[in-house]
Amino acid sequence: MAVVYVAMGSNLGKRVATLGLAKEQLVAVGGLVLTDSSPYYETEPESTSGGLDQPHFINSVLRLQTDLAPAELLQRLQRIEQALGRQRGIRWGPRTIDLDVLLYDDIVMKEETLEIPHPRMHERRFVLEPLCDIAPEIRHPLLGKTARELLNGLNREEAIRHQV
Repeated sequence: MAVVYVAMGSNLGKRVATLGLAKEQLVAVGGLVLTDSSPYYETEPESTSGGLDQPHFINSVLRLQTDLAPAELLQRLQRIEQALGRQRGIRWGPRTIDLDVLLYDDIVMKEETLEIPHPRMHERRFVLEPLCDIAPEIRHPLLGKTARELLNGLNREEAIRHQV
């Protein structure tokens, strides 16, 4: 089975409850086994959100084992997003749920609908900090650096708060 890392985020509605439901739905059908989960972090929206005034996000990263192909995994994530009320509209705008494939074993792929590793994961504290909680030594297959090294290289000004 392949090892995959999935980022979860929510900034609308009952954020923690929504992430919990997403986690349950990921493993409910089969093909995915949850092996670890980071704590939840509360984070400010990215500055790339176009100046939109929006609530803080709750973010987490999951480690899963799967026999699903990358495209099948993406389809599963998108079905869960839709079931939990995700409406695609404004890029980087508010959302009930966002599920992103970060890493899939050491696969490197770039297709129209899916890019692995996630193309911006190495720039995002809200991804790297929870990833380091569960896999600090995992290596980015293109950059060759560990998650910890990538996190240590980020600007320390980005606000992130640990969520209970």
